[in-house]
Order: sequence, then structure tokens, then C-alpha cells
Amino acid sequence: MDAQIFQTPAKLEVQEGSSFILMCNYSMQYRTYFWYHQRPGEPPSLTLSISSQEDQNSKGFVAKYLENGKESHLHRPKAQFQDSGSYFCAVDAQ
Repeated sequence: MDAQIFQTPAKLEVQEGSSFILMCNYSMQYRTYFWYHQRPGEPPSLTLSISSQEDQNSKGFVAKYLENGKESHLHRPKAQFQDSGSYFCAVDAQ
């Protein structure tokens, strides 16, 4: 069975100083989630990785590991202009 991947929302606009949450759902359980941020004209860079139910914090972001390894959230409590761009979630399938 192929894994089904869902990342929401597909598009999001927030004002500077506001918070936002991105969600990544997989149909199968995975051990580690990776969150990447890609600014326009630049390659993706790793924002956070998470592999346990303890929240991970980095660069003003908080990652959560939920639903028995089938879901992760990326929360930015206070958005900054440099947060603009695309976000991607990935998993360690090993």
C-alpha cells in the first residue's frame, strides 16, 4: 500500500506577529518528521525535525508529533516577514 500524504492548509496568509499552524498527515506511521521552509529563489532548508511526542523548538517554530506517528504540526507563534515562502513536510520511511 502506498502512503497517502496530506499537508494543510495548501495556502495560508498571515499578518506579521500573528500565529499559524501547518499540519502534515500520513496514512502510515513514521518515526521522524522533517519540516522544510523554502524562500522564493532559494533551496529548501530544514526548519525542524521531530521523532517523539515531546515538542521540538527551533528558530521560533514549534513542532509536534501526534496521532501515533501519523501526524505532525508546525506552529509559529509569532510570524515574521522572513517566514514567507513554501513549507514542506517529509518523513523518514526506514
